[in-house]
Amino acid sequence: MRKLTQNILSNRIVNFKSELIFKRSVTNETEFYNRYYYPPPVVLSHPPEQGETRIMQSSSITTALSDLSLLPARDIFAVVFICGKQHKITANDFLLVTQMPDIELYTLIQLEKVLLVGSVNWSLVGTPLIRRGMVKIIASVLEHKTMEPVIVLKKKKHNYKKTNIHRGVMSLLRIEDIFVEGSFEVDFKPAIHPQDGLKSISY
Repeated sequence: MRKLTQNILSNRIVNFKSELIFKRSVTNETEFYNRYYYPPPVVLSHPPEQGETRIMQSSSITTALSDLSLLPARDIFAVVFICGKQHKITANDFLLVTQMPDIELYTLIQLEKVLLVGSVNWSLVGTPLIRRGMVKIIASVLEHKTMEPVIVLKKKKHNYKKTNIHRGVMSLLRIEDIFVEGSFEVDFKPAIHPQDGLKSISY
C-alpha cells in the first residue's frame, strides 16, 4: 500500500513539473518582458553612428581629464597594479607590498601600471591599463622589513609531519602625489626625466 501511494505521488509530481515547464515556456520577446521584466523597457533614442560615438567619447574623456587635473591630490584616488596585486590608493597612503630588492631606501619611484583613476564626479577605467603618461603616481620607498614568522604545518595520514617557518620580506611605500594630465593626447614615452630623480618601475 505504501509503495502504491508513493508511485501515485511521484507521478503527480512529475506531471505537475511538466505542466509548470509547459506554462513557463516563452513564445516571443514581448511575452518574455511582460512576464519577467514588466513593464518593458522604452527605447528613448537610437544609437548614434560610429563617427559620432568617437567624438562623444573623446570629448567626455577630455572633460574628465581637465576636471581631474584641477583637483588636489587628496581628492583623487587610483587603483594600481604592483607586485601581482591591485591596490586602491590616495595621496599620503602607506602601502605594504612584496619586497623590491633592487630599489634602495628613500628612493622616489613612479608606478606605471594604473588601472583606474577618479574622484567624486569622474572615473577613468583602463582597458586594462590607462594610457602611459596620462596619470603620474609618485611613491617613496621607506622600509624593507621582515615580517613575523608564519608556521606552515604539513601532516599526512600516516607517520609524517613536517613544519616549515616562513618569514616574508616586504617593502613599505608612501604615496607622495598623484598627477593627472589635462590632455588626452599623451605620448607613450615615460612621463619622467632623469633630472627629476625618479625611477620608473613596472612590477
